[in-house]
Amino acid sequence: GKAYLQMPLTIDHGAASMFVSSASTASVPQQGTVIGEALEMSLDAFNEKEARFKTIILISDGEDHDEGAMSTARDLADQGVMINTVGLGSPQGTTIPDPVSGGLKKDESGMPVVSMLNEAMLRELAETTNGTYVKLEGTEDAVVAIQSQLPNIESTALADMSRMNFTTYYMWFVALMLLLLMLEQLIPEWRKK
Repeated sequence: GKAYLQMPLTIDHGAASMFVSSASTASVPQQGTVIGEALEMSLDAFNEKEARFKTIILISDGEDHDEGAMSTARDLADQGVMINTVGLGSPQGTTIPDPVSGGLKKDESGMPVVSMLNEAMLRELAETTNGTYVKLEGTEDAVVAIQSQLPNIESTALADMSRMNFTTYYMWFVALMLLLLMLEQLIPEWRKK
């Protein structure tokens, strides 16, 4: 129903893992899918000064309750952003359980809501931005397919300070300072004046 930025882009892999592991449908107050708004929010999370090296991985069933997704994808393509899509669900669809009532989620007319995978839309979103579409049948296959697509965009090396080891040399300066202080004590008082 509404897009939310849960975590800004970061190179802190621990924080990213924590956010991903705690992600659930309960953390979203308004149900529904607005892919166009999510894509716009994703673009806003990028550094505006950098015009290259941008890709979005969209994981969705493709059921969009907003008609602006394709126009947003075309705008992103013009800005050099690649969208790779991962489809969840089945084309036949299934009903959605309602945790509040214990039954099935129903629409306004009282009929059970059936959620279906819209592969055509996800494929079109990816193709519009020179990305790739992958149907999620196994996480390893999806990860390999997306990773094989990433070299197609220009890449840049980002410094990950969290994984760097620094060598400190301050001990040498401290030792020299202590040596000079001890030598100063050996100089007679009359020479200091």
